[in-house]
Amino acid sequence: MIKQVDKVEFSSVIAGILVCEFVDKGKNITFKAKGNSMLPFIKDGDTIKIAPYIENTPEVGDIVAYIDSNTRKLVVHRLIQLSEEQFIAKGDNCLHRDGPQFTTDILGYVVNIHQGLVLLKKMITFLSLIRGSLILGMAVKRLGSRNEF
Repeated sequence: MIKQVDKVEFSSVIAGILVCEFVDKGKNITFKAKGNSMLPFIKDGDTIKIAPYIENTPEVGDIVAYIDSNTRKLVVHRLIQLSEEQFIAKGDNCLHRDGPQFTTDILGYVVNIHQGLVLLKKMITFLSLIRGSLILGMAVKRLGSRNEF
């Protein structure tokens, strides 16, 4: 007789391997978040969906899933600095940022967050629009301060 299992828990290392397998094939993966580093946006036990970067590229402000190059554990944090070869991320609820990581270690980004019955997909889209507006506003302000008009 086969026993049905409702819940299986994995270590962060095994979770990272599973996420790698899915995103390498261009597939999304959904799992429950563990920890409080992304409070209040992502809570312990929220269901999050990670999608691979296929048609777009990572941007500062994205919540990304990556494999920490030191611990080899899966981390889901917000990008705060990004260059062609490296990035720095930070949990929203953390005082300190993560150490520099290689951009090749980014697996994908959070596209959905389920908090109980609430889906925060619209909130992610809204925050992305705000981020874009803020970046555009800073660029316009910088151009305006040059007095080249």
